[in-house]
Amino acid sequence: MENRNPFTIETEDRRKREELTIPFDLTYHHFDSWLPVLGHDIFSFWLQLFTFANRRDYKPEANVVEYSYNVMAKKVGVSKGKLTNMLKVLYEYGLLEIAEVQNKYGSVRQVYRVCTVPVYSDTVFCELQKCRLWEDRKSAGQERNAQNPAQTVPV
Repeated sequence: MENRNPFTIETEDRRKREELTIPFDLTYHHFDSWLPVLGHDIFSFWLQLFTFANRRDYKPEANVVEYSYNVMAKKVGVSKGKLTNMLKVLYEYGLLEIAEVQNKYGSVRQVYRVCTVPVYSDTVFCELQKCRLWEDRKSAGQERNAQNPAQTVPV
């Protein structure tokens, strides 16, 4: 008789953090087109955000930055005001998504998703353009999602 119990085959990536790569390839287009728009500080910060992601499970849906503004500012080496300005620029150019996630007890936390491609494009081979304003965000700037942020916020 055939065994009808489903099973899953999984691989577990046990590489050290130093051996991991940024989850996309940088191209000349990034440097020729995006760097002049964002500037060196914000472009470098955008790349650095990928290294802050939570990769405990080494799964793309687990790549979520989980820091307070003060801790992140200290880690980047800037003031909280400069950090907010850098996040603002990335958000306005569609390279950062922000969601508010509510747990079963009612507390809310912000989830930042760093985008490899602007939210208005399907490819990195686009010109960066402001697609929204930081001041026009809902709530404290984020859409609320009581479920999983990965369901509503693109990676």
